[in-house]
Amino acid sequence: MNSAIYTYLRHLREQKGWSLRKAAEEVGVSVSYISLIEKGVHPNTDKPPKISPEILEKFAAAYEESTGKLLMYAGYIGDQLAFDLDNPGKSRYMTIEESKAYYASNKKISDSNSNDLEDMIEDTDFLTFRGRLIDANTKRKIIDMIDILTND
Repeated sequence: MNSAIYTYLRHLREQKGWSLRKAAEEVGVSVSYISLIEKGVHPNTDKPPKISPEILEKFAAAYEESTGKLLMYAGYIGDQLAFDLDNPGKSRYMTIEESKAYYASNKKISDSNSNDLEDMIEDTDFLTFRGRLIDANTKRKIIDMIDILTND
């Protein structure tokens, strides 16, 4: 769990001018839970407390904050947008795993000594054109078109 979430939740509560008791009532959790979260360390384990995505949704509703932002601060999702393949034309935040794969694929391209356009097109998982995700078949067609255009 990312430590930024604990500080941010305290900041949001203080911004509202709420006591711990008022925040607990609005979020629907106990006062001791709010206190534990804001301290960022569990007294029995000396480890950061886990906050489930469902509880973060309750905080988001009570504090009038984006659920996505809280999930990002908590480390459940990355800070990169991804195209939502289930909802064409829409985007969502990448999961941490998707973010790692995205950075790894881009690092692979930038670390390679090759500036070969074909390799770049094929190796990029989230290649887009005008906001639309390009699938593997379309990538192949683009490569074929570039081959036709560049042949003398």
